[in-house]
Amino acid sequence: MKIAVSSMGRDMDATIAPLFSTCPYFIMVNTDDMGFEVFDNEKAVLGDKAKIEGAKFVVSKGANAVITGDCSPDAMRELSAAHVDVFVGQAGTVKEGISRILQERQ
Repeated sequence: MKIAVSSMGRDMDATIAPLFSTCPYFIMVNTDDMGFEVFDNEKAVLGDKAKIEGAKFVVSKGANAVITGDCSPDAMRELSAAHVDVFVGQAGTVKEGISRILQERQ
C-alpha cells in the first residue's frame, strides 16, 4: 500500500502537517518495504486551488491513503472520488502516523 503523508519535513521523523493542502511536503511511503519518496508541495502557494491540486498530485503518485491533520472538503471529495482513504486528526511524526494506520488495518 502507498500512503501519502502531509509533512512539515523531508523524513520519517518529520511532524505531520496540520493542513493537507498547504503542507510543505508530501511523503509517499510504500508500506511493503517502508521505503519512501519526498515531494515538495509546489501547489501549496495556489490558495484555494491548492486543495484540489494537492489531492490530484497524491492520486497521480498512486496513493491508497492519506494521513494528515486536516483536509478541506474539496480535497476530501477529490480523494474520495479516487477511492483514497483519508485519515484526519493525525499528529506526531510521519513514522508514528504510518504505524497507527497500519495497526488499525490489521
